Amino acid sequence: MNIVSLFEGTVRKYPDKAMLRHAGQTYTYAQIDDLSRRGATVLAQHGIAAGDRMAVMSFNTPGFVIAILAAWRLGAVNASTWSLGHRHGEFRALGDAVRPALHHALVA
Repeated sequence: MNIVSLFEGTVRKYPDKAMLRHAGQTYTYAQIDDLSRRGATVLAQHGIAAGDRMAVMSFNTPGFVIAILAAWRLGAVNASTWSLGHRHGEFRALGDAVRPALHHALVA
């Protein structure tokens, strides 16, 4: 059992129930499931695979949750960061820690 399996079980039980609310918009479990599956496809197309380390640099938005779930679906490991309040130099160390294959933001 892993987080993705638990999430998928919840999606099956409550597909139309609200999972996230942000900026006046509500996202159901089914919507987040669909977006994270599509995100996983994009990540895989950019070479992200099981065991890869990936940094997700994002504000606290639904896109962050979607990107994390997408990576977990592939078996990738997240080195999560917050984009707010960090100086550029603090992220230099990430270069050796994460796979440089994807430099794009996933936008939901």
